[in-house]
Amino acid sequence: MRLVLAHRPALAGLIVALLVGGANELVNIVFGAWLEVSFGLQVAALGLASAVIGVAELAGEGTVAAFTDRIGLRRAVALGIVLSALSALALPLLDDTLPGALAGLFFFYLTFEFTYVSFLPLMTELVPGARATLMAGNYAAVSVGRMVGALAGPLLFEIGLLANGITAVVAEVVALAVLLAFVRTGER
Repeated sequence: MRLVLAHRPALAGLIVALLVGGANELVNIVFGAWLEVSFGLQVAALGLASAVIGVAELAGEGTVAAFTDRIGLRRAVALGIVLSALSALALPLLDDTLPGALAGLFFFYLTFEFTYVSFLPLMTELVPGARATLMAGNYAAVSVGRMVGALAGPLLFEIGLLANGITAVVAEVVALAVLLAFVRTGER
């Protein structure tokens, strides 16, 4: 634990994990309510959205396998954060049609999954002597971010999905800044 706490890039990585997890949960926690309010979908019909999300997550993992090693871990995570932020902002603008909303959800979950799965190997390289400890911290940071997002998401949704999207974008932009400024492998 001391190795992780004394390592600035590792601490920055934990902040990125917290922010990215929270940004995702801000939308994740309310997408069912959004689909119900915007399109009158009931819980049974939300199975279609769940299928879209499952396919998006699988596609996200596939894109990591296809591209992340080619472009580099840090660059892949940065790209994922940017695309995730754009999708969070675009999602509220796609509520004119159900196919548009489902396409937006697909892209939102695809980009999050790409970001998160690309981020895992980057984290394992930050403190090689404490990989397990750092990965446990990473999981805890994402969980705390999700908890904060789950608490804030419904409150923001009372204003509208755009409030959730903008807040998610702010978290993603801060995560990107922290990533680019502090998260590098092989540093102390």
